[in-house]
Amino acid sequence: MGDSYEKVQEKRILTDNHEKIELMLESIQIMKFLSKIFRFNRNKGVSFLHYVREVQDSDDAEGDTEDWEGRINLLKRLIISKNKDTKAEIDTRFKEYDSKLKSL
Repeated sequence: MGDSYEKVQEKRILTDNHEKIELMLESIQIMKFLSKIFRFNRNKGVSFLHYVREVQDSDDAEGDTEDWEGRINLLKRLIISKNKDTKAEIDTRFKEYDSKLKSL
């Protein structure tokens, strides 16, 4: 049983090192690619770096959803109240213009 465990541990170390080497190779390839892009764009006077990160599913993500829902509801209420205010303002001005037209 002890020998099997040691073999598994040796394979784990080899596998970990292999994965690290593959990641390093990938990062070198990405850096070469990005340097070509930056060099190309630098001649135009513009350079960009876009960083994309995967969002992890977790309990915190649910809290963010609730925050967004709260913000969306707040925005809806603000829009509705502004819409009512705008309608009232339009009605008031319409009545003013109507009375001015009648007086002419």
